[in-house]
Amino acid sequence: PYVVAGVSAQAPITDEVRSRIESHIDNINATLPAAGRIIRFFITDEQFTLQNGFMTRTLKLNRAALFNRFANELI
Repeated sequence: PYVVAGVSAQAPITDEVRSRIESHIDNINATLPAAGRIIRFFITDEQFTLQNGFMTRTLKLNRAALFNRFANELI
């Protein structure tokens, strides 16, 4: 029922990295109408790849796999 962002970080997830991502999302949300704003987000160090099933063979995100893996962070 709302927009969610998944952030796959290549650097270690420190408080500074988390803060910078939150700030960037706040800046993005300031430019969007209410219906398009990111309400929840999660940060992971897992990459979204074909090998772990987070991407389809056409290189699109596998939403079902991502939801199953990150359900606790999304709800």
